[in-house]
Amino acid sequence: MGEPALHRRLRRIEQRQYLVLLLIGIGYILALAELVGVWLTGLLGGAVGAASFGAGIYSRKQSRSRNRDSTGP
Repeated sequence: MGEPALHRRLRRIEQRQYLVLLLIGIGYILALAELVGVWLTGLLGGAVGAASFGAGIYSRKQSRSRNRDSTGP
């Protein structure tokens, strides 16, 4: 099996993994909404989403700066 085929296969496995995690996460969110209320769950979800987005941007920026530094003259 060639490298491009392996990359496609890995991408499909990752997509399935994200789908399973999403489906599990929805169950937890619904259970939390039942426990503490929809509004509080929405606020917590928004805060977690904003923090995750910020962490992703920071991580990507750090990764790019490390790559740029390692390929210098």
